[in-house]
This record gives sequence, structure tokens and C-alpha cells, in this order.
Amino acid sequence: PALTAVPGVSEIATLGGFEKQYQVEVDPAKLLAYGIPVDRVIRAVRQSNQDVGGRVLEMGGSEYVVQGVGRFDSLESIRAVPVG
Repeated sequence: PALTAVPGVSEIATLGGFEKQYQVEVDPAKLLAYGIPVDRVIRAVRQSNQDVGGRVLEMGGSEYVVQGVGRFDSLESIRAVPVG
């Protein structure tokens, strides 16, 4: 809003944006109680937060690009990662 008040500025376009960053804090006592090593938690989170390469499917004379998008978009999606 402040930039649009500057003489000669007619439009402001926002490109890109802020990338969210999440930090996973583990409870060492709970990991020990369940017999889960911390590297298993790290591996589970890394493997669950990846985009998967796609391919082109041809159907009925049309082509469709299929790609798996697996990036975390919320805290709930991180909490849902199976570790066991």
C-alpha cells in the first residue's frame, strides 16, 4: 500500500514469497520409551517431504503430466508422518 502512493508507481506485483520452515523438536524420553532412534525420525520426515518425478500419460489423444507433490504444507501434515 505505501509503494502505490509513490508518484509514478502504477502497480505493484508480488513475485515469489517466503518459504515456510518447520522445526521438529523431539522428546528424547519418549523416543527412548518407544525404542525409536532419532535417526529414524529424521529419515521419516525427509522421506515424507519430497516431490516425486512424474511422467506423461497419453489418453484419448491428449497428454497429461502426472507428478506427485509431497511437500509439507502444515504442522498437521508433519504430525501425521508415521515413524514406527
